[in-house]
Amino acid sequence: MTGANGLQKLWLFTFIIATCLLVGLFIQSPPKINADFSQIFSQQSVDQQTEKVIEQIRQNNESAHLILLEAAKLDVAVKQAEQLADRLQKTESIREVKITFEPAPKIEEIAQFYAQYPGAFLSERYQNWLAQQNYQAIVDQQFTALTQMVNPLVGSTFSHDPSLALADFLTEQNVSSAVQQTTQGHLYLSLNDSQAVLLYFKPDMSAMNIQQIAAVAEQIDLACQALSAKCLKVGQLFHADYASQSAQFEMMAFSLASMLAITLLICFAYKTVRAYLATLLVISVSIIFGLLALVIFFAEVHILTLVFGCTLIGISADYAFHAMSELAESKQQGQANIKGIHKPLFFGFLTSVIGYIILCFSPFVIFQQVGLFTLAGLLAAYLTVIVIFPYRSWFVGQVSWQGKTWLQVILFGQNKVASAKALLILLTVIVLCLVNLAMRADYSDDVRRFYQVSPELAEQQDKVAQYFQQDSKNQLADFQFYLITADNPQLLLDKERDLTNKLHKLVEQNHLAGYAAMSDWIISANAQKRNWHLLNTYQQTELYQSYLQQLGLSYQPLAQAPQWLDIETWLNQSFAMSFRNQYQQLDGKYYAVVKLYGINQLAELESLADESNQVLFIDRAAKISQQLTQFRGYLINILLLAVAVAWLLLVFSFNMKQATLVTLIPVISSVISMSVSQLVQNELTIFNVLAIVLVLALSFDYAMFYLSKGVVAKVSFTTLISALSSIFVFAILGLSSTPAIASFGLTVFVGILSSYVVAPLAALTKQRDVHAR
Repeated sequence: MTGANGLQKLWLFTFIIATCLLVGLFIQSPPKINADFSQIFSQQSVDQQTEKVIEQIRQNNESAHLILLEAAKLDVAVKQAEQLADRLQKTESIREVKITFEPAPKIEEIAQFYAQYPGAFLSERYQNWLAQQNYQAIVDQQFTALTQMVNPLVGSTFSHDPSLALADFLTEQNVSSAVQQTTQGHLYLSLNDSQAVLLYFKPDMSAMNIQQIAAVAEQIDLACQALSAKCLKVGQLFHADYASQSAQFEMMAFSLASMLAITLLICFAYKTVRAYLATLLVISVSIIFGLLALVIFFAEVHILTLVFGCTLIGISADYAFHAMSELAESKQQGQANIKGIHKPLFFGFLTSVIGYIILCFSPFVIFQQVGLFTLAGLLAAYLTVIVIFPYRSWFVGQVSWQGKTWLQVILFGQNKVASAKALLILLTVIVLCLVNLAMRADYSDDVRRFYQVSPELAEQQDKVAQYFQQDSKNQLADFQFYLITADNPQLLLDKERDLTNKLHKLVEQNHLAGYAAMSDWIISANAQKRNWHLLNTYQQTELYQSYLQQLGLSYQPLAQAPQWLDIETWLNQSFAMSFRNQYQQLDGKYYAVVKLYGINQLAELESLADESNQVLFIDRAAKISQQLTQFRGYLINILLLAVAVAWLLLVFSFNMKQATLVTLIPVISSVISMSVSQLVQNELTIFNVLAIVLVLALSFDYAMFYLSKGVVAKVSFTTLISALSSIFVFAILGLSSTPAIASFGLTVFVGILSSYVVAPLAALTKQRDVHAR
């Protein structure tokens, strides 16, 4: 007894230290709760410096937020925008609020700027005509353009450049799109009979946790509700707030529903407050140690980890149920102990440990966190049951297996399952399920399909796209772009120009809706010189001289620009403002970003990347999805290996026949759950495979008790209570609005249900009377 008391004192001391440490860590440096779904999966870096640039680009994209204030009249929209701006400027965690912008450049001003560099900039068709010396085509185009003198580009450039080469260049760039309508410094847009004024702000997303995100989003919503104008919001903050609010609601709902289910089960099965307190102790200890492990090893915890963590409630309660049932029976026999379930309880815990250790070594943060949280929690729950319950018979509830008609029915059915005939039927079912999976299983690991976007925000984003005269299908690709690296700005522009020439062909083939690149507006000094020489050669021809004479103009030699346009000078122009985030310099390297719109053929874009030429196609979502696919294959192989190892351990502990029967149960349950999930969802994801880890662990757990005790009232009763607690938890997970959670919940729900039904098969070698204890 002294040794037992010592173990209990050690457990109590450890529990107190862990609780105090957890509270202290939450007070001193609470972990940041992340709700950004794009950050739950890690990504292999190309190299540290490039990855740093990519991360900076991501932060720039996430920091860009805008609100369009929509009203029937422009003056109303302007007034409402000013009121909202005043409110946001007083909001913490918002670094910058802009309601007025620099005066929009006029077309004439843009033309005058480029006129300082005569002959340096040519449209693609002018370049082709000049290179092929097809001067007649140029003259024809010039006379055609002169009939359009009302065209502001022709009118503003003709005096500087009678060849109209500059006018054609600016027309090709759709320079009018760079000119925005402004009133009193406010940028406004028109759509049908509505006017919208732009408000731009930057929240400090990198320094905000979900509470701060929720507070800022709530303040913005309250401010918008007080306005008569409609607010159309675009930005990562709003999506993160929606995701966190949904996840927090589900976490609370799932936790409360799980505890309610467990409470009802205890009232039904054990009938005492003591049994409820004992179960609550096990659950509380498991959650405390699980959270402590997360706080120690992770500075940032994703909220999805906590939602998945709700499953720990049902799993840890299973240990308490088995222990209390064993205590009740052993106490009736004169001495309360749980020695009779030490072996099955240990093997059940061991299979769970194997499963979750696999997740801990996953390359993805979300899986690491779920694995560590559950592993630490289950270890704490197992030790609590082993150390505390045997020496505290006070936990024993009022349990009786006798006289339960419904239990006799279950025992009768389970004895039918524990037969050679049932085994053959189940094997036939498995073959059919495997054939179904082989022929119809469709795996999709697209990370963008793992979470639900707010329908309201999606609608607002589409409306904003219409205001900016963009097809909603042709909006900026989701973190898909080209990243070009060079040792100097001139080489960078040359590389980008080579790429955009290829992209232009893809646009013509409708493989891409469009792109945004600096090199459409600014080219290298060498390229500018080549253009100058091409145009200068043409202007010295008799054809061009004749063209001038017909216009009554005298020939003026093409002036040699004193200096060619450099990228820094160009970026300082107001019309180039939107490109400033597409150019970066870091540690002596220069980087350019080419944004993509409306991708239709992803493979074509990937084929243009050339790592040796330092042109990278960055597709973060595809990269993560590819890694998920690889990990899914790795996980399946590891699970097969884990099943084989478990079978070997069982062979050494029991015999080959018993080990094979026990191993068949999780295999049968897993195949059935995957097959049903495929039928319900039409496709399978990494989260369905992830769920099999838990299905295997619980299936081994149930099977071990039937193998050790046979089909008897106590095992059937306790396993039923344990299965019901888990089944309820995962059934409600299957109703989650987050597809990743719903997929996980559905597979585990079907898997546990299948496990409970087929688990008596483990007792095939140990038939007992249905009335036995």
